Amino acid sequence: MIEFSSWHHREIDRLSQGKKIHARAKSIELENNIPSQVTCQGSCSSSSSSSSISIVVVTRVVIVVVVIVVVVAAAVVVAVIVVVVLVVVVVFVVAVVVFVMVIVVVVSVVVVEVAVVVAVAAAAVVVETCVQHHKAGIVLESSGEKKAGPASEYLESKHRRRVKEMGDHLARATEDCPEQSAMADGC
Repeated sequence: MIEFSSWHHREIDRLSQGKKIHARAKSIELENNIPSQVTCQGSCSSSSSSSSISIVVVTRVVIVVVVIVVVVAAAVVVAVIVVVVLVVVVVFVVAVVVFVMVIVVVVSVVVVEVAVVVAVAAAAVVVETCVQHHKAGIVLESSGEKKAGPASEYLESKHRRRVKEMGDHLARATEDCPEQSAMADGC
């Protein structure tokens, strides 16, 4: 067996005395209503912890709501800007198309008017030329004689040439065949 010396016994006694002192201190604390204070402190700490938890939750909810509102507002602003830009672009394109169509219509009207004026002027020139040629062809004077104009002079000179050629041909024929008529078949 292990035998304890006196020193060991003293240490064991001292430790046991310390345990007794500690137990006595605990009992004194319990007798002096420390448990009620402990309970109060526990309840107070629990209430303070629950209130701090509720404040944290409310703060987080408020932050989430603010973030959602900001995101929705930004989306609405972006959508409005996009719609305004699209409307401006559509109005600009429509204005350009209308402007081009107006220019095309005006140019077409001007071209048609110019073509009509040119056609009328050409027709007037042709009619005037025909009238002048007709007037220059034969002009009746008050005496009833025909006066030759430029066109009729050309026709008359051509006719005179043919008559002269025919006369020359007949003269040669009569010289070649003096005993026969100029209109005979052999000549």
